[in-house]
Amino acid sequence: MKTSQNKSIVLRQKLPVLLDNLRDILQIHDLWSSTVPSEQAMGSRAPFACDSMPLENWLQFVFLPKLEHLLEQQQRLPENLAILPIAQIAFSAKHHEPILLAIEKIDRLFNAAEYSA
Repeated sequence: MKTSQNKSIVLRQKLPVLLDNLRDILQIHDLWSSTVPSEQAMGSRAPFACDSMPLENWLQFVFLPKLEHLLEQQQRLPENLAILPIAQIAFSAKHHEPILLAIEKIDRLFNAAEYSA
């Protein structure tokens, strides 16, 4: 059984690669925006800002920067993530399967379902 400290080490080693992979896939699938959402949209309190922006914008402007900041500042990372269920709804088209796989790897890493993502 992995300890909490070991899980943190594994997260910090593997997460940057998985985040870069998600970024690359969003760009490849033309889901990367050059327009930053409004302050109002960014201030949404709804889960995944679902009331003010599409999920790909939330991933780009909220999720990726937040996790990268936590990594850079050596701050505590979330214990668990569950982005895949909402992503399966938002990216239901078959050509979005690579995005779902990238998100699934991130979820699994945080939820300690695998250490070889």
